[in-house]
Amino acid sequence: TVLATEIIVEFRMPSILNPEIEDAFFYQYDTLRLEDVANMLKISPRQAQRFLRIHYGKTFTEKCREARMSAAAMLLEDMSLSITEISVRVGFSSVEHFSSAFKGYFGVSPRKYRQGFAGAR
Repeated sequence: TVLATEIIVEFRMPSILNPEIEDAFFYQYDTLRLEDVANMLKISPRQAQRFLRIHYGKTFTEKCREARMSAAAMLLEDMSLSITEISVRVGFSSVEHFSSAFKGYFGVSPRKYRQGFAGAR
């Protein structure tokens, strides 16, 4: 069943995603707040939650985690950075916690991910 509020939200919100929002998640995932996304869309925070669920199939927290892990994956392509340095750059307090979160998200450790990337070159 479709709720009336979902119909209203879909009608009022563009189906084409805003590049400003994409950039905010990617570059500001560590400081971005739901209220910031709502302000960009000029809607309430609750409507922003619905927007993310409808257009991304994710919650705000899940979208931030996705952006954080994507940033980590991109940084792992830079062989001059250590995995410890990358873990700090993406906001983890320890390399162990980073490795565990990365493996939980991608299914491989940061080291194996990096080895796979290096082998593809």
